Amino acid sequence: MKVYASVGDGAWNELKTVAPTNDWSKAEVDLSAYAGQAAVKVRVAYENSASSADDMKAMGLKLDTFEIFEDGVRTFSDLCSSKVFYWWKVSYGDEAPIETQATRNKPFDRTSYDVDTSLFKGTALTVEDSSKVTIKGFDVSGFYYALEAYNSNGLTIENNNFSDNYTNPNGGWGDQLGGAVLMENVNGSTIRNNVATNNANGLYLRFSDNNVITDNNFSDCSDVCLELWNSSKNRIEDNDFSWGIRIDPHDEVHARDSTSSLIEAASNYNYVKNNDFTHGGDGIFVRALNGMCSEYNVFEGNDTSFANNNAVECGMGRNYWYNNKANWSSFASGWAALTKTS
Repeated sequence: MKVYASVGDGAWNELKTVAPTNDWSKAEVDLSAYAGQAAVKVRVAYENSASSADDMKAMGLKLDTFEIFEDGVRTFSDLCSSKVFYWWKVSYGDEAPIETQATRNKPFDRTSYDVDTSLFKGTALTVEDSSKVTIKGFDVSGFYYALEAYNSNGLTIENNNFSDNYTNPNGGWGDQLGGAVLMENVNGSTIRNNVATNNANGLYLRFSDNNVITDNNFSDCSDVCLELWNSSKNRIEDNDFSWGIRIDPHDEVHARDSTSSLIEAASNYNYVKNNDFTHGGDGIFVRALNGMCSEYNVFEGNDTSFANNNAVECGMGRNYWYNNKANWSSFASGWAALTKTS
C-alpha cells in the first residue's frame, strides 16, 4: 500500500510505502511540508507488480479510517462511511471501476475496529425549556452528543451536519448512548435536511410527540439510527436510516441488538413512510422488553432489506404495514404477532 500527496493539479509525490500483510496495516504520514498550501490531495493505493490485474481485482482494497492530527489534536476523522466496512469500488490503471459479485446488491463484507471513545466529550448544542428556536447551519463533530434538547416546543432543526460524534462499533450487547441528536419531551418540532452519519445513535426521541422528521440522513450508526421511546404521533418520512449495525463478522451471528430503527415503550400512532432502513442489525424492530406495547403505528413504503438478522421484527399487534420491502435478510424477512398487513 502506498500513500501519495499532491497540490492542486500537480504531480503525485510518494510519501509512504507499507508492506502487505494478512492483517490491517497502518500508515502514518507527515504532511507538514504541505502546511499553508491550498487543495492538498491525498491518495491511497494498493500496488503490487508481482500480482496480475485479475489477482488484484479479486483481492480488492479495504480502507478503515482516515484521521488528521494538527499539533497532536485530531481535527478530522472519517470512519470510511460506515461502522461496518465494505469493499470499495476501486479502479486499476484504466480508471474503470471494479465491481464484483461480492459487492452487488447484497450485504457487504463486515468488520469492526477500535475507536478511542475517550476522545468524544461533552455536548455541542443544548436547548432547554424553550420554544420556537431554530438550529440551522451548524457543522458539529467530535462530541459525545451533537445536540441535546429537553422540555421544548416548536423547534426547527435543519440543514446541519452532525456527523462523526460518539460511536463505539466494538461495543458489547445492550443499548448505547451518545451520537447525534437526543430529544426528550420535545413536541411539535421539525427536523429536516440534516446529515448525521458515523455516530452511535442518529436520532433518539424520548417522550416526544407530534414532530415532523423529513429528508434527513441519520445513517451509519453503531447502535440505532432511529429510536422512539414513549414517543407518539410523529411523522417520519423520506429519511435515510440505513446501516444501523454493530457486529464482528468473523465469529458472530447476531448484531448485539443494533438496528436501523427501534420503536418501544408505548410509542404509538407514528406514521413512518418511504424511509431507508436497509443493512441494519434489524431493519425495523418494534420491541416490548419493558412490558409497554407500541401500537397503531403505520409503516408504508419503507425498505428494510439486507438486514443482518430480521428485516422486520415486531412482537406486538395492531401495527399496520403497507407496501414495504423486506428482502435478502440473513434470518427472516420478518416476523410479527397480531399485526395488520396489506
